[in-house]
Parts: sequence; structure tokens; C-alpha cells
Amino acid sequence: MQPTKPYSIAIAGAALAAFLALCPSDPRAQEAGPFTVLTGSWTGNGTITMSTGDRERIRCRVRYEVTQNGNYARQDLRCASDSYKFEMVTEGEYRGGYLYGRWSELTRNVGGQMTGRVIGGLIDALAEGSGFNVTFTVNTRGDRQSVVIASRAAVSDIRLVSISVHRVAR
Repeated sequence: MQPTKPYSIAIAGAALAAFLALCPSDPRAQEAGPFTVLTGSWTGNGTITMSTGDRERIRCRVRYEVTQNGNYARQDLRCASDSYKFEMVTEGEYRGGYLYGRWSELTRNVGGQMTGRVIGGLIDALAEGSGFNVTFTVNTRGDRQSVVIASRAAVSDIRLVSISVHRVAR
């Protein structure tokens, strides 16, 4: 006996309902980009090593704004000690395992391009510009993060910045 049309429509409707139930209705439920883990405000301490070898403790705040799909992020990093401060802004896009973006250091009025790799919670980048060339590493694990900025240019008064921060708000 062959099913009647209403029976076929009922089976098709049930199959469609089952399929839709398995599909995520929230676009955020789809795989998020790697910058999603950065979202929010972070704070902590670290050290800054000058080209002279002098070291100072610094206090830092980091704010990340991340797009909903997690493939674009803006970082606003501000650090200060009793005698020193720097403010770095980076913006980057994730494409196929790589980071492409730009950066600027506001207190010295320098900036340029940034490229690198993104693997899990690790961002390993090179930031280059006029008279300024640094490696930039961000390692995120849960609500803890380390940021290391190492100068590769002899003209910079900063040799190394090493910071440990924790998330304070999403």
C-alpha cells in the first residue's frame, strides 16, 4: 500500500522539524573565532626593562573589544609605573590561522602593521613601523593572560615588557 499525500507531507514535516532542532538557532553557537576568549577587561602587573637595563614594576589594564564571530579584535593596553607609561592599541583580523592588523603606541606617536600566527589561546605577532619593531605574544588560559612585548629595534628605549593579567569583566 502506497502512502497518501498527507502522510508524505507529515513525514517530510517531521523530518524538517527534526533537522531544524539539530541546527543551532543562535549564530554564536557556531564555532567562534579565536579572539572570543579575549573579550572584556583585564588588569594586572608586570615589569618593563629599558634599553639601559633598568627595570621597573608596572601596573596594566587591557580592554578587548571582539566581534560577535570572534575573528576581529581591538586591544587597548595601558601600563604605567611611577616614572613611565605607554599606551598601545592593536586591531587585528584572524584569517586561516594568521593575524593581520595594525598597531599604534600612543605616547610615542608610532605605529605600523602587525602580522602573526594564532594557535588556540596563543597569539604570536610581529609589529613593525617606522623606527619601532617588536614581537608581541599574548597567551590566554581561562581568565589569566600573559603579554610579552620584546623590542627588536635598537632605537627603542624599551627592551622588554612582561605582564600577567586576569580578567575582571566580560
